[in-house]
Amino acid sequence: MCRGGTIVEAGYAESLTDGRVFPVIPLSASTSCHVDRWIAAGGPQRLLTFAPRGFRFIEVHIAAAPTDVISLQAEGLQRTRYGESAATFHCSDARLNDIWRLGADTLRACAEDALIDTPTRERGQWIGDAAVIGMEVLGVTFGDLELVRRGLQQASYRRRHDGLAAGLCPGQEAYLTTYALYWIDGCFRYARLTGDNSLLEECYETAARTIDYFFAHMTPRGTLPSADTWDFIDWGHAVAPGEINVSLNLTLLNTLGQMAAWEQARGLHDNAKKRREQREQIGRIVAQHYRSADGLLAKSVPAEALSSPETRQAGYHATVLGLLYGLFNEDTKTRAVAFIKRHMLSCFPNDPDAPRLAHPSADHERLITPSFSHFSLQALWEAGGRQTLCWSSTGRAGGWMLDQGVTTLLEVFDTRWSHCHAWSASPTWQLSRYSLGLIPEPGGDLWRYRLRFQPGTLAYASGSVPLLADKGMLHVKWKRIAPGQWEYELRADRPIRVSLEGARAIRHMVLDGEETAPNTLLEVQERLVLKYTDVK
Repeated sequence: MCRGGTIVEAGYAESLTDGRVFPVIPLSASTSCHVDRWIAAGGPQRLLTFAPRGFRFIEVHIAAAPTDVISLQAEGLQRTRYGESAATFHCSDARLNDIWRLGADTLRACAEDALIDTPTRERGQWIGDAAVIGMEVLGVTFGDLELVRRGLQQASYRRRHDGLAAGLCPGQEAYLTTYALYWIDGCFRYARLTGDNSLLEECYETAARTIDYFFAHMTPRGTLPSADTWDFIDWGHAVAPGEINVSLNLTLLNTLGQMAAWEQARGLHDNAKKRREQREQIGRIVAQHYRSADGLLAKSVPAEALSSPETRQAGYHATVLGLLYGLFNEDTKTRAVAFIKRHMLSCFPNDPDAPRLAHPSADHERLITPSFSHFSLQALWEAGGRQTLCWSSTGRAGGWMLDQGVTTLLEVFDTRWSHCHAWSASPTWQLSRYSLGLIPEPGGDLWRYRLRFQPGTLAYASGSVPLLADKGMLHVKWKRIAPGQWEYELRADRPIRVSLEGARAIRHMVLDGEETAPNTLLEVQERLVLKYTDVK
């Protein structure tokens, strides 16, 4: 309670500067002041903001003599779509457990009436954040993909005049090359995970026109989109004017496969055939123009001038995508894994002396980001036998964030950016899927999973993940019972089908209470118990 006319100000910040709130929103792209100001009416009064505020610290200033203020109480009400997650993850590495929880908490803080990038800065629904990383993290935490569905739908509604799906909408709108392709991938992934095919019907025209956009800008060396479209792969990844972005073309290659499956599912067989032919066209370009002398993939190539494998230097992002999308033979895959490992371990925070991503225009070859780890760590997991790096990179990089005292994940590995960014939460879904070993592979079967057991250096892990097309959970726990020996148990709240990988390492199996020999495809009604030896 204070006198009428008293000015009350509240300043907000995600971190403190010399122990005080400095109420400027980092990287807000304009002059910003993260402050609310009220003029008190006098007497008892409740002062509220007109819109949500994202912050960790608040500092209140009252322009009045202390004797004129009888009482003051400052409270915050968290507004979010989700409550506590029923999903769990726990393993023998306490740091990884904390990182998993940080990812879940960060996503929840970014879940309002849309899945936004950050609650502090633009609060924007970036489709790449939501449809790629957001969908996977939601799938292992809260299990409700409705926000993702609506975001995909809105991106179709707000397609550009040339057909390109929106990368940021509604309200603020932006159009990004990769995000338009991720949007297609996201629509198809959502349908396969949930069994809801309505988007495949409703959004098909936008998907087809988005593909047409990239082929309207096709050159003999790949697509080269117009300058009015933001050609974004990752922070720190910049391609010079007149150069073909190899990673963009690899993303297009992958999306054409998704688009062909989309059209096949809708019975559009001629269209699906066309997509396969387009994919083969891009594949030929990759083989002829993008390979380096050691078989890896270049960051960029000239759009017009000729280049040779000897003049092309392998690029981190392109090589990651090539590994993830299965473009390398076994010998080249080994070189790709080694190249990716060297790059990641040479970058901050794995190397504390490496260059920092201090601002969005920073451009240096030795940079990694939390967002692109969605692709890089996934590629290493899928390459098989590479789990040691996955643990060290996830633990060391995410551990650096823990060491900063954060309670949600930073946007990049630098405290000058956003301190709550959902696109940094990839370790949460990767730990729940790859550490627990159960990976959804729905295709035309909602209840199909791959069991790929890769314990790495962990002694045990356990967790529960939601079923996305039905109520219930999947529960996994495993432990090392002796050197080179593990016991793995899966319990399902409904019947599922499991495709076993690495079955030769299984020495004993009990399926729904009966001992049986390992098969490549199992019908699990309730419980599966496996004993492994010498997992590679």
